[in-house]
Amino acid sequence: MRKSIITALLLLPLIAASPAVGEGFAGYPPLTAEERVELYQQEAPQRLAQAQKMAEQARNGTLDYASAKQIRSALQEDMETWRDVFAIGSEHWDAMRHEWLVKRKLSAEEWAERRVAWFAARDSWMATHRSSQLALLQ
Repeated sequence: MRKSIITALLLLPLIAASPAVGEGFAGYPPLTAEERVELYQQEAPQRLAQAQKMAEQARNGTLDYASAKQIRSALQEDMETWRDVFAIGSEHWDAMRHEWLVKRKLSAEEWAERRVAWFAARDSWMATHRSSQLALLQ
């Protein structure tokens, strides 16, 4: 699966700061918190729709293009992007990571369902942390 554009944009300031590879990116200012949230809000619905489609296909037995490992990786990417955009603290991140990115072996269908469920958990988190999200933008 492709890396999301927001992940690439979030990494741009780090790449630009690197003398080894950043020379081609010199002159690009780092994204503001508001820009990161805006990009996230633009891309997140597409990622959710992708997750829902995969879960439906897995339930119907027609998910033949993604393995359990690939779906777990997509969930991890979704979670890491959320963490980076909203500056999630390490304690909260560790709890979420241990809850959602379990070590036990799951089927592609189980990972697809888990990914959709994570988006619901993320939405719940965002609803209860709206004031801190607004503070992030200031």
